[in-house]
Amino acid sequence: MPRLLDLNYDILATMMEYLETDDLLSTSLTVSSLRELSQDRLVCSVKLGTLDSIASFNKFILADSGRRLRLFKSLELLPEGWSIDSELDQRSLEMFLAPVLESADNLSRLDLALVDLQGTLDASPRLRDALLLTLRRVAQLRLSGKGMISLFGDALANGSACVRHLAVRLESVGQAGSVLFLLAPTRATLEYLWIYDTTPRQRLLFPDPVHVRWLRMHTLMLSGNPLLFDARHMQGAFPNIQELSMTGIVAPSPDPRWKDPGFEWGSLHTYSGHLKTLLSLRIRGQVRYLESASPTSLDHEFAYLGEPWIWEAATELRTLILWVIRPAHIDQLRDSLSRLCAALKVTKLSCLRLAVTCAQPENEVWQCLATCIRSSVLGGLSSLRTVEIRIGFRDTGRKGRVYRIRPPTGATVGRTNDIDMCRRDKNKGGGECLRYCNPQQ
Repeated sequence: MPRLLDLNYDILATMMEYLETDDLLSTSLTVSSLRELSQDRLVCSVKLGTLDSIASFNKFILADSGRRLRLFKSLELLPEGWSIDSELDQRSLEMFLAPVLESADNLSRLDLALVDLQGTLDASPRLRDALLLTLRRVAQLRLSGKGMISLFGDALANGSACVRHLAVRLESVGQAGSVLFLLAPTRATLEYLWIYDTTPRQRLLFPDPVHVRWLRMHTLMLSGNPLLFDARHMQGAFPNIQELSMTGIVAPSPDPRWKDPGFEWGSLHTYSGHLKTLLSLRIRGQVRYLESASPTSLDHEFAYLGEPWIWEAATELRTLILWVIRPAHIDQLRDSLSRLCAALKVTKLSCLRLAVTCAQPENEVWQCLATCIRSSVLGGLSSLRTVEIRIGFRDTGRKGRVYRIRPPTGATVGRTNDIDMCRRDKNKGGGECLRYCNPQQ
C-alpha cells in the first residue's frame, strides 16, 4: 500500500479525474504503479495557483534530495486568493516559493504574466533575491505590469541575462518609452520579443541603433494598442528580423541620420500588420507570407493595393491574407480585386485568402469574386493554386467557400470553361475557417 505522502501534489486528484473514479484505494494502487512516471511528468511543467498548492508543491519537490528539482523546467504562477503586494502573502511565498526558486537550477521557463507587483518586495528580501536569481536564469519569460518589469530590469542591471524568449505586457503610460532601454542587456541573447501595450498611442523609443542592436532577434511582435515608432530606428535595432507581427504605426524620423539606405531588412519573410507600415520598412523582396492586420481604416483601402510597385517589393510572396472592409459597391469590389490580381502577377502567389465584410447580397458577392479569380488566372496569375473566400454578415455570421484552381496550359489558354474551379461550401453555426487544398498534390 503506497504512502499517501508520496502521492502528493495533486497526483491523486489528477489520476482520479483521469480514471473517472472516486475509489481512493484503486486510484492509489494505480498511481503507485505509475508513480515515478507520473511525478516526472507533473514536475516538468507546473502551474501553481493557491498558496496551499505552492506549499504542497514545496514539500513534494524538495522531498527527494534534488532528483525532482532537476526535472523541474517550467513554472507558471496564477495568483488565486493571494497578492504579491500583501505582506502576509509575501511571508507565505518567502517560506514556500523562495526555496523552490533558489534550488531550481534547471528552470528555463517562467510565466509571471498575471503576477501584478504594484509596490516593492523590501519586506521579503529572500523572496526578492529568489525572483532576481530566477529572472537572470530562465530562457523564456513572460511579465506584466510596471513592478515586475522593473524587477526584471534590476535583475539585468546586476547580472548577466540568459533570456531568449520574452513577452512583456505594458500597463502604464510611458513604459513604451523605456522598455527597450531596460532590455538593452539582453541584446546578446534575445531571439523573440513580444510587446503587448494596453495604453493608448505610446511611442516606442530605441537606444542608439548603432551601438545597441539585437543581432540574434528573429521574431518581433507588437500587439494591443498601436505603438508609434521610427522605421529606421527599428531596423537599426533589429537588423535580422525574419518574422514580424505588429499593430504599430510608423512615425516620421526626427533624426536625418537614420535615412541611410543601409538600414534595410533583407531577411524578413513573414509579416502580419498594416500594409503601409510594411512599405515604410523598405523590404527587399523576401516576404513569402503576408497577412493584413485586424480590420481598421488605417490602410485597408482595397483599391490602393492594386498599385504594381507595392508588389514589386515582394516578388517572393507565396501566401496573401487580406481583409476587405465594406466596399461601397459591388462594382468597386470587382474592379479593385481585378487590379490587385493583375498587380500580383509579379509574385509567386499560390494561396490567396480574402475575408470580406459587406452588405451586398451573398450570391452577387460570390459571383463577383469568382469571375475576378477566373479572369486573373487566364490573365497570367498562373501560380495561384487555392483561393479561400469568407464573407461576413452581421445577421448570419461567416460563410466560407474554397476554390481549387488548375491554371490553363497550352491549347486551353483562353477557354474559361477549362479552368477547374471546384467549389466546396461549409457552414457550422457562425461559419468555419476552411483549410487550403492543393489539387495537384
